[in-house]
Amino acid sequence: MSELPQFLMEVKTADMDILSDAVKSFNSVPSLPVNKFIVLPQFYHPTNVKKLQMDASLLRGKVEQLEEKLLLFRGLNTDLEAAADDVAATEAELLQLQRGDDLSHGLSGWK
Repeated sequence: MSELPQFLMEVKTADMDILSDAVKSFNSVPSLPVNKFIVLPQFYHPTNVKKLQMDASLLRGKVEQLEEKLLLFRGLNTDLEAAADDVAATEAELLQLQRGDDLSHGLSGWK
């Protein structure tokens, strides 16, 4: 326990030395005049960055739509004739369901 005050004093001295060195190196950095502007390359311009972000968002949405369409047709290697047959079969089922719905329209308790 007797070494604790000495240890704390050493830590405090070390911290002060570190802060003093930081201030010296900060003061040695030349500052830019207030009225001088840094010219950034065109691609860093904030409006161009926003435009690129919007374009990327739109393209991301289009990619998601295409991925959904690919899932509907089970991928790129889909046989177009088989896909057309599936669509025709689905349309026939929908037509049959619609006809059944029309027949049940006049019955009580239905619809």
